[in-house]
Amino acid sequence: ARQWRDLLPLQNWCTVVITFGLLEVYLRYMDFYHFNISGERSKVIMLSSIFFLCLKKTVSRLLVLVVSLGYGVVKPTLGESAGKLAVLGSAYFGFSCIQLTVENMQHSHSLTIGGYLLVLPTMTLE
Repeated sequence: ARQWRDLLPLQNWCTVVITFGLLEVYLRYMDFYHFNISGERSKVIMLSSIFFLCLKKTVSRLLVLVVSLGYGVVKPTLGESAGKLAVLGSAYFGFSCIQLTVENMQHSHSLTIGGYLLVLPTMTLE
């Protein structure tokens, strides 16, 4: 690790991913707790947990891509790849949020044509 100063941001982002995971699990627990008490799911809590799940998934996948590109190990900066990663991360975050929101809001768990159209972009970006 020649670029030891560059490893600290990667470790900070790993901490951010863990924090997003903790928030997502806490909100998911509160959603089920509210569902157990009242008999209906709270849309605000459910959408908040979906938001943090999407953030966690996006940041963790971007971290894998950044390390695969050599940042922190061989290269001190990402250079021109940073813009492409931002676009890819934004697209993945958007498609993932839409897909998970639709899956959690519908009552049926069968996959329809619209469900396939939501799965394909997310699967392609993964």
